[in-house]
Amino acid sequence: MDNRERKLHFFRTDIRGNLKKELSKISPKAIEVNPLIFHFALYTDEKVVANRNKNTRAPRIYFMLGKNGVIYILFFDPYHEINPIQGINHK
Repeated sequence: MDNRERKLHFFRTDIRGNLKKELSKISPKAIEVNPLIFHFALYTDEKVVANRNKNTRAPRIYFMLGKNGVIYILFFDPYHEINPIQGINHK
């Protein structure tokens, strides 16, 4: 996508809140080793806040990098609920 107004959304993700809760369900010991988890955004209308009740999406994909650059998908977050923007209620 060649849109100079839109910034690339690719971040290392802090293991906190909902991400920590969900990751501990998959592998409780993973929290202890503090794995490097990243996420990137799929198309998001920056003028609209995600809202499950209104079916307004702001999808994110959370993943880890493995050997030889293999991407291990952890979560698909269609409503940006795993690590929402601080101070904004997405529900």
